[in-house]
Amino acid sequence: MKLDIQYFSKQFKVTYLKKEDLTKILPLCESNPLYYKHFPPMVSVQSILDDMEALPLNKKKEDKYYIGFWNEDSLIAMMDLINAYPDEESAWIGFFMVDQKYANKGVGTSIIEDVSNYLRIRYNYIRLAYVEENKQCAHFWKKNNFIYDENNCLLEEQAFYAEEKIYAYYYEYNNFIDILSNTEHVPIPFQP
Repeated sequence: MKLDIQYFSKQFKVTYLKKEDLTKILPLCESNPLYYKHFPPMVSVQSILDDMEALPLNKKKEDKYYIGFWNEDSLIAMMDLINAYPDEESAWIGFFMVDQKYANKGVGTSIIEDVSNYLRIRYNYIRLAYVEENKQCAHFWKKNNFIYDENNCLLEEQAFYAEEKIYAYYYEYNNFIDILSNTEHVPIPFQP
C-alpha cells in the first residue's frame, strides 16, 4: 500500500528528499552532533547518499520514504520511514531529526503526531529504535507516547551501528496503558 506523504503534516510541506537536497540535508544533520555521538560516524555527504538507498532485508525501494518537512524553503526536519516493516502491521521510523534551530518548539512533536494520525488508519504500530544512552532521544519518544518494548530490547539488525544498547519502542493504536506513565491513551480519529 502506497502512503500519501502530503498527509504527513498539517503544518509543513512534505517532499521526497533527493540528491539535489544535499545542501539542505547536511546542515540539518550537522546541527545534531549528539545523535552522531551515539550513532557514529559523523554525518557526511556519502553517509546521506548511503542512507537514501539503505533498505532492510526483503524491502523494496518503493517501501522507503526518505522525506523532508519544509517551512517555505527551509528544511526543518527529515524522516526515513519504511512501509510495512518489520511486519505488515507496522511502519518503521528508521530516522527522524529536527534542525536544532527548531528544537524544543513543538515542531518534532507536531510532525510525529500528524504522521501517527495518518499511519493509524493503515497500521497497528509504528516502531523505531534508539541508543539507550541518548537521553534526549529517549525523552522525545516517551513524551510522544511511544512505549518501550521489553521483548525487542536489543535489535540485532541495528546493533552493528553502535556499541551501546539499543532500545525498541512502538506506538500502538488501540487504547493502551502507557507503561512509562501509567496513563491511558485513547486514539484520536484521523482527520486529513
